[in-house]
Amino acid sequence: MNEVYSDPQYKAAKFLGKYLMLAVFIIGTVGNLLSFLVMVRKRMRSSTTAFYMACLAVADTLVLLTGCLRRWILEVFEVDLLNVNTVACHSVNFLQYLSFDIATWILVAMTIDRVVVVTNPLKAYRYSTRARAAASIVILIVLFVGLNSHFFFTTEHNERNICTAAEQYREFYVAIWSWIDAVVYSFLPFTLLLLLNIIIIVSIMKANGRKRKMSSQFQNRRKSEQSHTLKTSRLTAMLLSITFAFILLTAPSMIVHIIREQAIFDQSQPSNVAKYILTRQVLRLTLYLNHSINFFLYCVAGTKFRRELAAMICCPRVDSQHHKYVTRTSMASISAYGATSQSMPQSETVDSVVNVV
Repeated sequence: MNEVYSDPQYKAAKFLGKYLMLAVFIIGTVGNLLSFLVMVRKRMRSSTTAFYMACLAVADTLVLLTGCLRRWILEVFEVDLLNVNTVACHSVNFLQYLSFDIATWILVAMTIDRVVVVTNPLKAYRYSTRARAAASIVILIVLFVGLNSHFFFTTEHNERNICTAAEQYREFYVAIWSWIDAVVYSFLPFTLLLLLNIIIIVSIMKANGRKRKMSSQFQNRRKSEQSHTLKTSRLTAMLLSITFAFILLTAPSMIVHIIREQAIFDQSQPSNVAKYILTRQVLRLTLYLNHSINFFLYCVAGTKFRRELAAMICCPRVDSQHHKYVTRTSMASISAYGATSQSMPQSETVDSVVNVV
């Protein structure tokens, strides 16, 4: 093992674990906290998407606490919280997997909600409600509590003070659970997210196409059309960024987890052992990074999010005045072409519901 410890790849892995893991935890926790505070602000509360994002921020923070922070403590102090006692062995495993699953499927639920809003704008306010969103979160919690409750009887804190699979359940973890975990956390959510985002993009493109055809008939709505196009483009960018960030940051770890290190590395050589340790460390970091970057994605793609964040941090008075001005302008606009909007098809009402961030 001395040859492994002296290998540059092993030293790189330790450096990443001690410093970059801590940076991901701190940045992610602060970012999730800011996201939560923005999403629960008064002007955001009416949005079901904001509700989902607030719940996602909580779940992502739990992932960082039970996973990222635990790994950093292990790297720096060589103490694994899983091995403290039997209660920790059961509960930390349970909470870690539970938070991973809930965070991922909140993203799926939020995307389904957007599909409803974009494809059925006139019925969106009937189906896309905070009550239904809260019910979805409760269902996800109940479902994944049931799925991960096996940790309370399939793991044990053995005589060597190590948390491991109970003897009679070791085959279950090797042959069954690794596949269940990969499908539930990575492969199935990504497939659904990809399909749902395609539906959203196609729906927005069709709506924009119909608007361009009708633009000659409604010349007084040109500015509104340009504003709508900008809003939908930002929303599309955010949807794509979240989806592809998810797959890029989680899929490699799941693939290696299923293939197993024996199929990739010949661990009879110390250099290969060090390479495996470095690879696992990088994949672990990318996994936690997925639960740390949503705040930055919101900032890049969400105009309303940036405005609310700025109002919360530095200029609430200016923002209040801006809100009053926007409200007066919106009311005047509604009065100006209310009759025109009554003659528009269903697709035209997507303006009012598509701009969620």
